[in-house]
Amino acid sequence: MVDLLNEEWVIQERGSPIRAAVEKAFYMQSLPAPDNVINSSSLLVALAMLAESDVIAPLTEEVSLMLGKSGLLANLVKLDVEAEIQVSTYYAIRKRTQQLSSAADRLLQETLAHL
Repeated sequence: MVDLLNEEWVIQERGSPIRAAVEKAFYMQSLPAPDNVINSSSLLVALAMLAESDVIAPLTEEVSLMLGKSGLLANLVKLDVEAEIQVSTYYAIRKRTQQLSSAADRLLQETLAHL
C-alpha cells in the first residue's frame, strides 16, 4: 500500500463508503490516506480518467466484473493490495406508511433481486 500513497487517485468525496473503505485500508496498514486525490462521485469521470492516464480508481468487485464483461477494462490493470478493502453494508430504508411510486418500487425490487 505504501507504493500507492504518492499515486494520483480519482475517488468519491470524503464520507462516501468507497472513500471510507480505502482510507480505512491505509489506516490499518499504519499509513496516511493518499493525498493526491481528485474527488468525483461520477463513475464516468473515473472511467474517462482511467482511459487517459495512470490514475488509480477503486471500483467494487461488481462494477469491475460488469465493466470487464463489456470490454471497458481491456486496457486496465487490477492492483493486488495486501490490505482488504471492504465497503460497509448498504441499507434500503423506507417508511412503512408511505407507498413507493411504481418506478421506486421496481428499482427496489430489482436491487434486492440482484443482491
